[in-house]
Amino acid sequence: MILPSKTVLEFSRIIGNQTGEAEMAFTDTQALLKFNNTEIISRLVDGQYPDYKQIIPANFSTKIITNKLSLASALKTTGIFSQSTNSVKFDYQAEKQTLLLVTESQELGKSDVDLPAQVEGRSGTVILNYRYILDCLANIGSEKVQIKIIDDSSPSLFVPEGQEDYLYLVMPIKS
Repeated sequence: MILPSKTVLEFSRIIGNQTGEAEMAFTDTQALLKFNNTEIISRLVDGQYPDYKQIIPANFSTKIITNKLSLASALKTTGIFSQSTNSVKFDYQAEKQTLLLVTESQELGKSDVDLPAQVEGRSGTVILNYRYILDCLANIGSEKVQIKIIDDSSPSLFVPEGQEDYLYLVMPIKS
């Protein structure tokens, strides 16, 4: 079933920091959400939940493993120089075992941050929105992160090292 986002946001606002049991009941067209003395009745969204698994690539040409905190710090640094576009170029080099983050702005200048990384597969570049990557890294508990890349026009996948049950898919920015 699919609940409207407004219903979910309202229910989470009602619960807040309180403790207790929430109850949910469903019919074919409606949902009942109960918490303490509050009840919300909402229509369900009509339709099928999209098959998200079909957009997650199965094979990648490159896998990069790097330190999560170093990557977050480098993205914050390079992000300063890409304020209008939020784009950062990820230049990964298998021969040098490095990940170079590059961004350039005519108003602010250029930033290059070189990170040590384990790069398996082909070398290349992909341009990604650094804000999306920072959101991802903030929710990863592991020390290292894997970045799986096909090419510069396919989705890239961010996965905490040793934790295959969390996936973060990012579409590249066209240059």
